[in-house]
Amino acid sequence: MVNQKSSVLTSIMLILVTFSWGLNNIVMKVGFRELDPWMFSALRLAATLPAVLLLARFSPGYIPFEKKDLLRISGIACVGFSGFQVLFPLGIHGVSTPVGGMLMATVPVWVLLINLIARISRVSFTAVAGLLLTLTGILLIVLLPKIGTGDAGSTTVSGVVFLLLAELFFAVNSVFLRPFMKKYSVPQVTAVAMIIATLLFTAILNKRLITFDYSTLSPVTWGAVLYSGLIALFFSNILWNRAIKSTGSLRVSVYANLPPVFVLILGALVFGEILNGVQYVGAVIIVSGIILAQVQPRAKESRVKE
Repeated sequence: MVNQKSSVLTSIMLILVTFSWGLNNIVMKVGFRELDPWMFSALRLAATLPAVLLLARFSPGYIPFEKKDLLRISGIACVGFSGFQVLFPLGIHGVSTPVGGMLMATVPVWVLLINLIARISRVSFTAVAGLLLTLTGILLIVLLPKIGTGDAGSTTVSGVVFLLLAELFFAVNSVFLRPFMKKYSVPQVTAVAMIIATLLFTAILNKRLITFDYSTLSPVTWGAVLYSGLIALFFSNILWNRAIKSTGSLRVSVYANLPPVFVLILGALVFGEILNGVQYVGAVIIVSGIILAQVQPRAKESRVKE
């Protein structure tokens, strides 16, 4: 009875987490009305970093980093996490809400592609077929001139490319940092990644962060920054990784397909954006490819992810 209750609570928690990620797509677009994508991303990182550092230092299981591990984690985070943080806001800004939701679901496919290229684990024929099917659906979306007609704007090819590359970088970060999360706590590894990303944005934006007139930002924009940083980026990821540790990556990965559903619903309600015509065909193909890519023997792959 206790285990059943715990399973129900975990399911509810994961649904809330995936909802927060879907909502973040909408929240970021609201923030982009007063902030450009990089300023928004820099501010959400700055708002989140203190909480991550505190949790990393005082969470149970804290152990000092070995120098070689710290260098490896930093290198992976510099490419994976920082690449994601730089490109993700540009991608969200350049695509319509429903298309952004569909492309956000491609992370499992990119994880499979990384496994295939790096030969980290065996990838089945079904997984390869799912990867090719997903890419076909993406091409249909990219080749269409316009998708969104609502308040958040239309989809551009550059937006699609930025978002796809962002999800690829996120997959790189997920695959290659997972082994270090077995040795060190999740907040510790996350803190290193966030420090590097914050330093990168500080270098990119430089004087603009100092000279920007923050008094011009509305409470709604500040709320969007805080939500995107503290809830979607920090709190939800902590809960997600805890669920993986307690339940296992195989069960938890099923919930990774929920954010696009929430994005499609919220995008229609908030911005009035819906897929139309051939875009529905592309969306169905993408979802089918993602599902097909995950129907495979997971034993070896799960060791990489956990």
